[in-house]
Amino acid sequence: MSLTPGTKNKLKTVLIVTLAGIIIGIVFANLAFGFTFYRIIKGTLIGALIASLSSSAEMFLFPKKLKRLSFISELIVRSFFYIAIISVSTLLVVVIHESLEDEMSFVEALFGRDVSNFLQTDFKYVFAFAIFGSLLMNFISQINRILGKGVLINTILGKYRRPISEERIFMFLDIKSATTLGEKLGAKTYSSFLQDFFFDITDPIIETSGVIYQYVGDEVVLTWKAKKGMKNNNCINCFFKIRRKIQENKNFYLKKYGIVPEFKAGLHIGEAIVTEVGDLKKEIVFHGDVLNTTSRIQSQCNQLNQQLLISDAVFNKLAEKNGFDFLSMGKYKLRGKEEEVELFGVNVILGK
Repeated sequence: MSLTPGTKNKLKTVLIVTLAGIIIGIVFANLAFGFTFYRIIKGTLIGALIASLSSSAEMFLFPKKLKRLSFISELIVRSFFYIAIISVSTLLVVVIHESLEDEMSFVEALFGRDVSNFLQTDFKYVFAFAIFGSLLMNFISQINRILGKGVLINTILGKYRRPISEERIFMFLDIKSATTLGEKLGAKTYSSFLQDFFFDITDPIIETSGVIYQYVGDEVVLTWKAKKGMKNNNCINCFFKIRRKIQENKNFYLKKYGIVPEFKAGLHIGEAIVTEVGDLKKEIVFHGDVLNTTSRIQSQCNQLNQQLLISDAVFNKLAEKNGFDFLSMGKYKLRGKEEEVELFGVNVILGK
């Protein structure tokens, strides 16, 4: 069975994190307990175990199992998991090492004198590191997810303290017939419907290097720096990956809500001003005509009977157009715009 691109990316992340974990394990073991060959081996095994198990949980387990938990509940669950992984992995490697070195069974080594001495001496430092490291890492991770990718580090570094001009691609993606759906499902059920939809589109956005700028009701605004968005046609592929993801979960939506989400999107590229605003509540925001134009393009989807519309500015910057069918819909004077913008409908060629 072939792996999906999303699964491949997750496995790649697990591999990278595991290699990083090995390096950290070796460094920590030798700095904390002194440099020896055996500590290099132990640090390698412990680092590999902790990093591979924790990153696998982050990629494949936590997103689905913890998505309904509150901030504090998720922080506690994640922290306990990491504390257990670090502690058990360390103890396991020590027991295996003692078992092989003293030529005794695993059980004998577990209850042997050397392991007992380890638990009474060095293990307390490992356990303290596990508690502190897990709480700190998970707290930062949770805050980063709440604020959005890159917002925390950019705020700390003050990157956008003063306005900066960047060439950006924006996508406005909107649920079709949102008002009718809201009335049909009811406010609470419709809110749950949106939660599931926004959760399902996360992987396609990550796979195409996109960043969620904001949610506005039943609409999500995505952005890419121009280079990342144009690479491998990420900005266009994102839409079709989302469409495939929703189709894969079609039965889930039909069973739970009796309807499958349909959506439309507009894409545009241009100069945007990025800056940090606010005092009581700080936020990194984008200003500029590119956002208004993207919104207007998305609003044309229903009128032109298209699921995805892109501007001529995006079309002209695409380095590779294979795999897609582009249909010129003509030039339009969008609301609030002086100049006409040529719009293109985009469909994926079968087998893409």
